[in-house]
Amino acid sequence: GTVSSTSTSTEAMVPLVGACTTCSIFIAFMMSSGSPSIASPLRWVRVPTIGHAPAARGFHSAVASPNGGTNLFVAFGCDEVEAQCFNDAYMLDTTNPNGMRWLRLPVGLARPHPRHMASMWVRSASLIVSGGCTPSSASATRGEKCYADLWALNLDGLIQGGKHLNSSHVTFKEED
Repeated sequence: GTVSSTSTSTEAMVPLVGACTTCSIFIAFMMSSGSPSIASPLRWVRVPTIGHAPAARGFHSAVASPNGGTNLFVAFGCDEVEAQCFNDAYMLDTTNPNGMRWLRLPVGLARPHPRHMASMWVRSASLIVSGGCTPSSASATRGEKCYADLWALNLDGLIQGGKHLNSSHVTFKEED
């Protein structure tokens, strides 16, 4: 599953990447002459992925690795239809030679409470998460619970010394 297009020497392909709540990945390309413009309509193209994708969710946190990195990290979020929130984390490696690959990160037992609408960013070799809420529909007490906490997940081996390693260099057992 590759996406291809033709371009002339004056046009450049500018990828825009986004994730929807079903965790399918879509890419829009726009043709530009030097700098991005909206001269021609954008076109969404479904991109196949490999690996175990995150469960369908909304209000999740997503961030790309810094400095032009090629990894996308997705964490938390809720499936409000099923009244379930998540406290998991996934990486989408966009440089894997076999195709964009989802990996569930081994986050261990000590982890933040499930939540949605949390702030997330990457600093040095850590994924940082702050705040967020568990909606009343997913709470055992049926009341919304919001958090004022700060958590860090060490990404050594995924981001190391500014070098963004792809998942073909990372070894860990994927969870089911």
